[in-house]
Amino acid sequence: MRRLLFVLLASCLSSAQPKMIGDSLMVQMQSTLSQVGTVRAYTGSGLINLKTHNWLRDETCIDPNVLNVVVLGTNDAQAVKLDGVWYGIDTPKWALAYEGRVTLVMARAPRRLLWVIPPRVGAKRLDQRLDLVRGVILKAALISGVEVLDARKTLGEEKQFDPRMHTPDRIHLSRVGILCLSEAIEDWLTQY
Repeated sequence: MRRLLFVLLASCLSSAQPKMIGDSLMVQMQSTLSQVGTVRAYTGSGLINLKTHNWLRDETCIDPNVLNVVVLGTNDAQAVKLDGVWYGIDTPKWALAYEGRVTLVMARAPRRLLWVIPPRVGAKRLDQRLDLVRGVILKAALISGVEVLDARKTLGEEKQFDPRMHTPDRIHLSRVGILCLSEAIEDWLTQY
């Protein structure tokens, strides 16, 4: 009986602590999030270049028993290598491969997951490529029933880049942008 109570108590405690996974954006945000359980963040990681961390093979990165926040996509606006052949981000093979990778991660906990869609960047060509990334993530989320937080909307950048939300490199978020995005994530977490 005591063991059963311990298991129940442990599962209740673990469900209160969300799991956060992501790339350098999550690295930036983790110190500003108060409702943080486990954080697994790797600068330079994503679902295209799996050298930094292979999120596809890491089946423990998402926990179906807790709320999960995923911040991946900002490093995925690049070509993908499939069966020894490189495919550009603007090709149907890239879109199909990326959608499969996003869907694989989403399938691990579709009803307990928030995917943060990458924010704008100040480099026009990179931002256009990130639009392709955003589109694939949004499509996969719609099909999978995963909730999304669009960083562009959260930061007030739906129509244009806002330099106040970014560091001088025009790619990474400033302290103001990080706090704004973190607050939106915290709001989502408190709904559960």
